[in-house]
Amino acid sequence: MPGVLQFKVAAPEIGLVQCPSCHGEIDADARFCKHCGNRVQVVKATKKQQYAPKKKHTKKPLRTQDEIAAMQKVLATPTSNKESKMAIARRNFTLFNLGISIGLRSSDITTLKVSHFFTEEMRARPQLHVIELKTGKEQNIDIDQKVADMVREYVSELGLEYDDYLAVSQRERDVGDYAGAKILTPHSWNRIIATAAESLGWNKEFYGGHSLRKTFAYNFYRNAMEVGKEHGYRALAMLCRRFNHASEAVTLCYIGIEQDEVMKVCKLTTDQYNLVYEQALAFEIGDKDEDV
Repeated sequence: MPGVLQFKVAAPEIGLVQCPSCHGEIDADARFCKHCGNRVQVVKATKKQQYAPKKKHTKKPLRTQDEIAAMQKVLATPTSNKESKMAIARRNFTLFNLGISIGLRSSDITTLKVSHFFTEEMRARPQLHVIELKTGKEQNIDIDQKVADMVREYVSELGLEYDDYLAVSQRERDVGDYAGAKILTPHSWNRIIATAAESLGWNKEFYGGHSLRKTFAYNFYRNAMEVGKEHGYRALAMLCRRFNHASEAVTLCYIGIEQDEVMKVCKLTTDQYNLVYEQALAFEIGDKDEDV
């Protein structure tokens, strides 16, 4: 996320900053990033400045169709020809596509059932009704035909029943409201996405369940902006309400829009932008998907 790194907090780590391109830690006087190779602006560290700590970075969205296709390919490729491994690959591929299509948190994606999408007679429901595990907020999400067909095919291939979870797992959860259920934990799902990113040569620290949520929002906003600014601003307002953000500027920062564009769209000064970015960062850090 170029240009959205700096804000004032506690005393800095000596001589370290973050690359604007890949967010990897580099020396403050480095001219090229040792992680991605891109040229970086020389920045002198002071006692009043530092960059976001390594463990407090934001996750990145997948911004292009090539990135999405690459992730899909990795997740859809089984680690062996065993039936169980092929089922796992099919599950991961389906959950990924759901994540970038409906934009739910990992904690909600992993607890979806067949019954969320179909009636007992396997007729597709027009909307997905979800009560968010973290907030208790109700969400009604339109289900388009492509998503319904994908889930139907997945359910058929794995032989799932009406009350079965889509995120099937051989292991039971051992904590939280779903303890004893054989479904993926949010933590496991985040790790699957991070591992897939690493296999593509990406920094796994910047990918996880939030990447899917952001990919949905980033492309929703971008596609609307391509139609026209009015459509884009309307899409932004919808995302802000859905994510329960304090402002549309926070939403733009959260979904990975570059600093210059955020400042232009929301008419912010640099100081105002830094404050908004801190709010977006705090929102994500507090929005972790634990093993619930």
